[in-house]
Amino acid sequence: MSVHEQHRPSLESRPRHDTIELGALTRRYFAHDFEGQAHARNVARLAVRLGKSFALTRQDLLAIAVGATLHDVGKLTVPAAVLETPGGLTSEEWQVVKSHPASGDLLVSPLVRHPIVRSAIRWHHERVDGRGYPDRLRGSEIPLPARIVAVADAYEAQIAARPYSTPCSPAEALAEIVDCAGSQFDPECVQRLVEIDRSIETRGIEQTRAFATAVTCNNGAGLPRFER
Repeated sequence: MSVHEQHRPSLESRPRHDTIELGALTRRYFAHDFEGQAHARNVARLAVRLGKSFALTRQDLLAIAVGATLHDVGKLTVPAAVLETPGGLTSEEWQVVKSHPASGDLLVSPLVRHPIVRSAIRWHHERVDGRGYPDRLRGSEIPLPARIVAVADAYEAQIAARPYSTPCSPAEALAEIVDCAGSQFDPECVQRLVEIDRSIETRGIEQTRAFATAVTCNNGAGLPRFER
């Protein structure tokens, strides 16, 4: 049993109505932030790959996949006009955007008690130097799944094609993340990303095939589950 499995509920034991409501919440978020749908799924795929490199259990990987898919669900509380703003945000808009991890945790709290899922949503913008948000956790205070999702989120955000920004190449994105190891990102998670970098560059076939052997979509809701 992994450290993350102790004293926590199983995702597969969720009441059916909670699963349905969580799927509806996910669809609402994807409709609110259309670009977020592709980003969420790419982050989930990469987070699972990173989780595998830590030899996490199948259940832990499932929880990371769900948490990564929902990591930005709190942006439902951010006006679409702010999310779609080209260029820089005002200080007031930035404070609204920074509220999304805590807002996301609040949104899913009635539906999900799983600590890995909740940590990925609430703490994916914490920094190992303690300068992140919303709770200014530092180092090992940040659960490993949240540190994994933070790296996957940052990498995918940099290489994504967006109407208002030019994407980085995979090499540029990786270099930026390596530069921030030990300050923003967990150095061990960054090292695992470096080790799988070559396969990331061929994601079109290899990554999708590897992920699809374990994860499928849950009734069109966009939530991953492991095949039985």
